[in-house]
Amino acid sequence: MSTVAHLLYLLLQARQLILVHLLLDLEVLTVGILIFRSLVRCFQALIAVVIVGKLVVSLYPDRRLLPFGPNIARPF
Repeated sequence: MSTVAHLLYLLLQARQLILVHLLLDLEVLTVGILIFRSLVRCFQALIAVVIVGKLVVSLYPDRRLLPFGPNIARPF
């Protein structure tokens, strides 16, 4: 194999290697974005639970009427 052909072959191999690395980087980035979006959704769900809990507590000014809480075992 001539030197020019060998250099072209090495350039082609390097190009393929760079493309593979770019695809792997893109895959890692995609997985990172999916994990981040899942964490954001979990945080949004937690905020929603806190807001609903505060709303339920505000609707029952007398906390003894709440269907749950520290006095759940005590009969009314």
